[in-house]
Amino acid sequence: SDSRLTSTGSAVWKAVSQFLDVSAPYTDESPSTMSPNGLPMATAEFLQDGKAKNCLSPDEIIEKYKEALIQYSKYSYAGVVEMEASVKACRVMLMQGKNLQASEFLQNMVYINIQLTDEDKIQRYNTLSALYEQIGFKRKAAFFKRVAAMQCVSPNNPNPAWNSCYVLLQETLDGYSLSLDPRQFPRAYTYGWPAIQLRILHEMVYTARKMGNPALAVRHMSFLLHAMSDHLSPFERKELSKVLESYTAKVPGTPVPLALESGAILPAVPMTNLPTVRSFKLLDLAPHLRPMKKPSSQTSSATSNSPFIYSPIQSRQQEKKDQSKMDFLWVSGEVCEMALQVINPMPFELKVQNMSVMSEGIDFEPLISNLSLPAESGPLGVTLLGTPQTTGQLKLFGYVTHVLGVKSHCKFKDLRQIAETDYSVEVVPGLPKLQVTTSLPKAAFGTTNHNLGLNKAKETAVTSAAARLYAGESQECVLTLQNVGQIPVESIDISLDTSISSPKVPSGFFTWNLENTQAQLPLMPGAMATFTVLIKAVGEISAQDRKTTENEEPSPSSRHSSPKKSPQTRPRSMRTAAMTVPPVEVQQPEEEKAQPVDAVLKLMYSGGEGLEEGYHRQASVILHVDVLHALLVSKVNILPAASPRHCHLTLDLHNVTKHEVVISYPDNDDLIIESKQLKRIAVRVERFSLPEPCTSEAPISIISPVDARSQQYSQQLATLVDIRWRMPSSGTCGVVNLEGITLSPEAMDLISISPIQWAVRIDDKPFETEEPVQCIMGRPMSVQVSITNSSSEPVEGSTLVVHPYQDLWNGTVLNDIHGKVACIGCQQKDIEKMNPGETVQHTCTFVFFCCGDFSLDIRATCTSRVRTQDHKWTFTPIVRITVQEQK
Repeated sequence: SDSRLTSTGSAVWKAVSQFLDVSAPYTDESPSTMSPNGLPMATAEFLQDGKAKNCLSPDEIIEKYKEALIQYSKYSYAGVVEMEASVKACRVMLMQGKNLQASEFLQNMVYINIQLTDEDKIQRYNTLSALYEQIGFKRKAAFFKRVAAMQCVSPNNPNPAWNSCYVLLQETLDGYSLSLDPRQFPRAYTYGWPAIQLRILHEMVYTARKMGNPALAVRHMSFLLHAMSDHLSPFERKELSKVLESYTAKVPGTPVPLALESGAILPAVPMTNLPTVRSFKLLDLAPHLRPMKKPSSQTSSATSNSPFIYSPIQSRQQEKKDQSKMDFLWVSGEVCEMALQVINPMPFELKVQNMSVMSEGIDFEPLISNLSLPAESGPLGVTLLGTPQTTGQLKLFGYVTHVLGVKSHCKFKDLRQIAETDYSVEVVPGLPKLQVTTSLPKAAFGTTNHNLGLNKAKETAVTSAAARLYAGESQECVLTLQNVGQIPVESIDISLDTSISSPKVPSGFFTWNLENTQAQLPLMPGAMATFTVLIKAVGEISAQDRKTTENEEPSPSSRHSSPKKSPQTRPRSMRTAAMTVPPVEVQQPEEEKAQPVDAVLKLMYSGGEGLEEGYHRQASVILHVDVLHALLVSKVNILPAASPRHCHLTLDLHNVTKHEVVISYPDNDDLIIESKQLKRIAVRVERFSLPEPCTSEAPISIISPVDARSQQYSQQLATLVDIRWRMPSSGTCGVVNLEGITLSPEAMDLISISPIQWAVRIDDKPFETEEPVQCIMGRPMSVQVSITNSSSEPVEGSTLVVHPYQDLWNGTVLNDIHGKVACIGCQQKDIEKMNPGETVQHTCTFVFFCCGDFSLDIRATCTSRVRTQDHKWTFTPIVRITVQEQK
């Protein structure tokens, strides 16, 4: 048997040696040793027809090796030879590219049981690992590498080599699909064998401790919790966290790479999952602290380079807007906020210390935050703070944490759940800060308010002020401005936004004078300034009696009726330039039904370097006023007065409150109106005139010229009429507003000062009194009328009319009295043009055929530039004639 084993082995070695010799390249062969076919003589003699003589084929070599190994395995003392044969056979298979057959020989080598020293065992396992690595069996290569590492520190080894063990364990990581690069974790999928990977990391932590390198143990334990947390049970997470805390109590974890003695560099391990940051967002400043800048014309033109009104390409570019660049601004020197959502995956309360953000670009001072997150909680909202110290572009690219004794620098680019790698925001120069308070209580807005404009204003307002006033009542709202910043306020501007109110806020409802406040500028830090807003509640005119005239033309007697009861003017014959419908019972508004009026007072202020750069801030105050009806104005009439410089304004006042109201107005005693009572008053008003705009110079407006003219007269009339009221029970007082009335053209003529100056002579005697003219029946009576243009503009298209009529004092006026009176001459004279200062005379004679009381209607008309109806001016006082028989 021994001879057979020896002969078989010799045959194998001979065949392999011959094969290797033939395959070996030749060097330094002399030409004399070369064969005719260009091959060395030794090779040519060995080959026959291009093939080796007495040489085994590749398959025969495999069979010979198997046969040799079978024979060697039968003898225990041939273990070393069998092992060597297996190694050589594996190498031959590798040369032939037969990896599976090579693995069979290596597997046979594993089961060879021989007595070896620890160093030989380590060498044996290293050789196996290297061969498995060559044939592509990485996991088996890693397995035998790990066995070799364990052999370095086996219990039987009196001198355990922990450094060698760590190096060998580190070499096994690639075979188990494990990398020490923390950026590859956590993974979205399982790669490798988590149980084996956990075991390897545990062994590396233990080996590092045995090596006397606690920093290395902390680094591997941190990596274990960071990379393999998803494969740990809650109990294991808790226990390993305690172990890590015990390690870091001696050597804290650092966020810098760790260099090993072998020259390898271990990267820092950021604990991105303790806690897990789900989202990160930069927050805009509070609405009243946001810096604003007025857009320049160059900016607006630069943003609209496209010649098209709509471009789908431009719209698509807007949709793909860079989310990492903020569309708002931060202010230098002021605390800014960043919002995070964090999750604690650990089964215990997680304490995060010294959490802050990482930045670059400009100086930024982050404020340290300490968190205490409940076990297995989240997402929880967390706000980080920081203060930019200079101006420019600030870029935030991560955050810093200190968890379980390990300090981590977590970058957004390493977080799979964060879309952006960094966030940038523009920081502008510092601006002052104003704190605004009011003297009125804050408004209590309901939760079911459907006013979208008011809801939006509430989100941006710093405070509010509320008042409850009767129509016509006034109240002051004192605003106190305190500079709570570090920069002086150098400019303040105030505007009023009434777009949130429905109906529209009347003009003059809110008024203020900012000159006193601007005189106190600059407002230094800590200083205060005040300014007053006057709230003047304005009521509405009755909708049914808003207009003061009908379309019909008043009769001549109605123009001269007086509100006073006298023998010459009886009330029952009045037909004025106003509506004369009989009183009707209308449903009046209740006192409790308040009309809300809302407005936003905007204070724009700036100072310091921000003012130089064109930035300012805006603080908004919501003004809410509930207007209650006090006196309802209706049936507004305009009546002529005896004096040509005055007219009478009559109106009905209805007290809709629950209190007694006292009315005061000039030239009259106080008038008491009980609750729910209606009374009429007459007020003497001085006439006035407003210039007519030239047609060519009048601006284009959606309001008709007549309505615009009426509005101007209504506003002027309201300033001249002073009707005041007060409630003795509560001490409340106010004024009656008349700006809502609409005046007819006749009413405007009655209010206006006539440009015509009159001179009337009866029988060559001037008529200047209100006493009736005595006339004898049948005797002619001459009437001479002179008119002078006292204005500064020419009067065109005028007509002078002298018309007799008879008032029966029972509401009947007789205009057709041809059978009672005859006119010698013309009653009417047309005047084409009257220049300023020009005088025109007209004379006619009347003969009365019966006794009685008669009157003369002396009037002049001219065309208007702004309305279709002509202007009408009437001579006052009325010429009244008493005709008697001759005695």
